[in-house]
Amino acid sequence: MDRARAIAKLTAPGRKYELQNVCVNGNEVKWFVNAPTSLRQLISEARCEKTFFVYNDERYTFEEFYQRASNLGRRLIDDYGVKPGDRVAIGLRNYPEWALAFAAITSIGGIVAGLNAWWESDELEYGIRHIGAKVAIVDQERLDRVKLQSGLDFLTLISVRSEPCDRATPIDQLLRQHGELPDIQIEPDDDAVILFTSGSTGHPKGSVSTHRNIIAALLSWELDLAVLATIHGGAPKGQSKPHYPDAALLGMPLFHVNGLLAVLLTSFRRKRKTVAMYKWDPNVAVELVEAEKIVSFVGTPAMTGDLMLAAQKQDKDVSSLLAVGGGGSARAESQVKGIDETFKNAKPYTGWG
Repeated sequence: MDRARAIAKLTAPGRKYELQNVCVNGNEVKWFVNAPTSLRQLISEARCEKTFFVYNDERYTFEEFYQRASNLGRRLIDDYGVKPGDRVAIGLRNYPEWALAFAAITSIGGIVAGLNAWWESDELEYGIRHIGAKVAIVDQERLDRVKLQSGLDFLTLISVRSEPCDRATPIDQLLRQHGELPDIQIEPDDDAVILFTSGSTGHPKGSVSTHRNIIAALLSWELDLAVLATIHGGAPKGQSKPHYPDAALLGMPLFHVNGLLAVLLTSFRRKRKTVAMYKWDPNVAVELVEAEKIVSFVGTPAMTGDLMLAAQKQDKDVSSLLAVGGGGSARAESQVKGIDETFKNAKPYTGWG
């Protein structure tokens, strides 16, 4: 069966990826009949007792995560006056609080703005002004760089894993207060996320995605894997049923589309464990692959190359890996062959956006 016929079969009426025509901004486009209508619905549908987020010795189930996100969402409304359409900035490392803040903000109709965690003070000020954020959730490094006296006195700060100070309210204080998410109507074409371009030809630009934009990406990737399986008469090599529960290693920053969509939000769809790293270290990554039985890793070609070399040098069991994905630039042919040889059960994949 060729690709066109496989797509037609999988998107036919009554199938999981059935398509319909809808009008978006005056244009008729195809859309998944069975898709969640918002990120709030996507996140809510993942509620269960399976492990969701792992960071060092911290472990949270999907249900625990949802309850904490509900508490934060309620506080953002009641204590900070966040309304649907308001922009809330996140400036954190890949702590559990990044995912928590994302879920809370999008579930109350707010717009998440992911600040580049490598930015210095002037860049952070520019980004916050550019998106018009009213609240920013930041860790100690970003808290040290955000200078309220420079003209950001309109900004309210929530701190994460930081020293006490009178400039910000600790997020733990907010999470201790129980709260339920209000019944807010969120439309598929409401704005949901702002991620920044690299700024290679000038200042970085805030690139806006709607709930539909993001959900379309997630379901399109699922459909593509289903198409491959249909063409090959079963799951293609590297996508066979894992010997271990599905688990992904998060080495890319969550302010990047790779870390946010391809890892975190895909994990909601698949009810998959996500293991987050404080920063990229290929030797630590190999250790985590063995310890957490990681099934999937997605990174830049430089990162997947680092992972391959580290695995070759260490005596670690990396047989759980089924997929080593990349994007952002082309892989060297030697790396493609090396990944195939180093990770016996995995295949290298490349994504384009």
